[in-house]
Amino acid sequence: PLAHPPEPNIIPMPPAHADLETASTADEDRSQASEVDEASASSNSEASSWSDVQTPAIMASMATYTTDGKSILPLRPCVKDYAWGIRGLDSRVARYALESGIIDEVDPDCPYAELWIGTHPKGPSTLRDGKTLESVCGGLPFLFKVLSAGKTLSIQAHPDKSLAERLHTENPGAYGDSNHKPEMAVALTPFEAMCGFRRIEEIAILLKKHSEFAACIDTEAQLAIFVARDEDDQRVALKRLFTSFMSCPAEKSKSQLAALLERLQSEQGDHPHPHEEPPWERKCARAILRLAQQFPNDAGAMAPFFLNYLLIAPGESFFMAANEPHAYVAGEILECMACSDNVVRAGLTPKFKDVPNLVSMLTYSMGGPSIDGGTPAFGDSRIMRYTPPVPEFEVMVLTCNPGETLPMPPLKVPSVFIVIEGSGCTDNEDGQRLVMRPGRTYYVPPGCPPLVLSVNEAKRGPLRIAVAHENLHMHKPTVIPGARRT
Repeated sequence: PLAHPPEPNIIPMPPAHADLETASTADEDRSQASEVDEASASSNSEASSWSDVQTPAIMASMATYTTDGKSILPLRPCVKDYAWGIRGLDSRVARYALESGIIDEVDPDCPYAELWIGTHPKGPSTLRDGKTLESVCGGLPFLFKVLSAGKTLSIQAHPDKSLAERLHTENPGAYGDSNHKPEMAVALTPFEAMCGFRRIEEIAILLKKHSEFAACIDTEAQLAIFVARDEDDQRVALKRLFTSFMSCPAEKSKSQLAALLERLQSEQGDHPHPHEEPPWERKCARAILRLAQQFPNDAGAMAPFFLNYLLIAPGESFFMAANEPHAYVAGEILECMACSDNVVRAGLTPKFKDVPNLVSMLTYSMGGPSIDGGTPAFGDSRIMRYTPPVPEFEVMVLTCNPGETLPMPPLKVPSVFIVIEGSGCTDNEDGQRLVMRPGRTYYVPPGCPPLVLSVNEAKRGPLRIAVAHENLHMHKPTVIPGARRT
């Protein structure tokens, strides 16, 4: 069943309208009827042959962008199988990739990590006839992704524009473009992440409590943590601590990590009175044990001692500006960013580590990112808007419940969308009818007649789609610049 092709993305319509995809000849005959419901479309698609769907000569999508330039186009995103991805069908990325037709079957041993939707040269989306999305839209200022994280990503930060330009010039092999990479994550499942430096008061407590951690930091850097008073002093002290930790000789940090793990493991069976140890300290210890299992002998497993450890609920989001440290731990998210793949890494990875640049680039602000639940948009609470303080992108999540219809907001800029949950169909005034299933991805040109989502009342759950486009609400960000959790 895994090798069976996905259904065609379009319910056949009369020839007077421009279909995005066609099915078998018999289906085309049936499309002369005044209306085709979703159930019959599903049945028809099962009867179509895979070779028919894939034959470019019969694919109407080849003509849709050459007529008026305003037709919605089904896309083939790009899938990435990084080592930290979730394996097999447990991965949302794998299921979406299968539905979108970019893979024929799911390998149960393969870590399906990321699905890229956009025009970045390392993973460009294509049309069904093989042409690139860039050939149609000229390039998008953002890159839209789905992430399925089975284990921790590297401790990393993304450069601002000036640093990105310098890194690209000095080391184009490691930094493949000259753009900055602010990014925003919207949780699809409960999502764990380490984001931003802890408050200096918390780090001081952890230095006192965990001698193994303190042993990896020189005495002067430790003293600076305890005597820092104002914000500027605290930033300087935090930089000295992080620099000292990252510069600790490998053998020393390895032996101290081993001693720390042995002690923490022995303490797991102890159950102190709830008021004797704050929950954040217990969570910190458990996180270190977990990271050390994933990355043996990597001192980066001690990162929870200096980075905030957060749990984000589905529907919540956070924004990571340039030059802020973070490491995603586990879960599945939508992620949108400026069109770049620049990452400066320092730990918890077998990839290239650039510790000197990471240490020098960080802002050393304290506290985690603000958590954004989105805000209703276009006068409809079923449309949630997530707007960062950068011009390249924003995200909307639309939810259409059984028995309802929901018009997609018309946009004057190019956009892409992906079905993330449920099923249903859409129509617009040009007669384009699409079958909505999780993983199907589309490009919407500017000025395109808006789609109307609809879900049969017999369905047992809502249809949800996520739309990414250039930021149209810079004056009304849902993430306030500089807001931090403390």
